[in-house]
Amino acid sequence: DMFSKAIAKNEPYDLIFLDLLMPKIDGFEVLFHVRKFEKDFNLDEDRRSKIIVVSTFSDAENVTKARKAGCDGYIIKPYRKDKVIEELRSLKLIPNEIELE
Repeated sequence: DMFSKAIAKNEPYDLIFLDLLMPKIDGFEVLFHVRKFEKDFNLDEDRRSKIIVVSTFSDAENVTKARKAGCDGYIIKPYRKDKVIEELRSLKLIPNEIELE
């Protein structure tokens, strides 16, 4: 709901961390709805939210399914801070010249 309101106000989220296992709706469904909503609002590729899936699923089938559904990154739990920073850098959300510890 908050995501759709942000899009409607022309203030799309920069980043979404998304788990695949959630109580009421699974992460693949959320990912599908987010990408569909962005498409319905004709958001350019550069205005789309970056979505990083964070999951305990490490098998190739789930990783591939998430990538095909439109995620931009995939982090396997448990994860380390350096992996999160690496994903954020790869999505150009943190410039390489900024040092983080």
